[in-house]
Amino acid sequence: MSDTVIMALERALPARVPGGHFGTHSGVHFYGRRPDGSFFGTHDSGHGGWGACADHDGAGPFRTMAHGDTRIIPLELQEASLPIRIEEFSLREDSAGAGAFRGGLGYRKTYRILAPCMVQTNLDRTKFPPSGVQGGAKAKPGRFTLIDGQTGEKRPINKEKGLALKAGDLVCVETGGGGGYGLPRKRALDLIQRDLDAGYVSREAASRDYLITVEADGRARR
Repeated sequence: MSDTVIMALERALPARVPGGHFGTHSGVHFYGRRPDGSFFGTHDSGHGGWGACADHDGAGPFRTMAHGDTRIIPLELQEASLPIRIEEFSLREDSAGAGAFRGGLGYRKTYRILAPCMVQTNLDRTKFPPSGVQGGAKAKPGRFTLIDGQTGEKRPINKEKGLALKAGDLVCVETGGGGGYGLPRKRALDLIQRDLDAGYVSREAASRDYLITVEADGRARR
């Protein structure tokens, strides 16, 4: 709702509207029984990118407007108390919307399941990604993927209730980014270079979205 109102004001207040933000709790709930029969359960939530503004890139990955006081649970605490191992926790390359100012990035978090358990997931804003404004590009929406530990088969699990997991399975959470602001071709070359060096954007995406060339030495050229 908040992004809908902002988009409606884009023509009247072009310098004050930001791009859309990832807009979902990205909820992941693991639960089950320990070997001694005791119950365990945890609710993790994903943080993603916020939209860019007229004078700076979007923030993130941070909480959504509806997250309340949800924080990122320390990985060590999750691994010590639950039958899971965190195999990756990183920024999600190319998740932000391109623009004169780009949106904030989402993140990627991959859980390795160590013992049979159940998972419940709740991911929104998957069909209509965070919008850009004033010519900025849309961001990538979020996605949840289950990777079978035995076959390697992948399938989306954006909305699941009581899905059984087995030891060795992987649950990959990728949160959405924020929408861009302004035409991508107007982004300053030094800002594109900074994003390339940091791994926020790939060479392929930078060349496509910003109409630049990335030389063999990694330098961006127009």
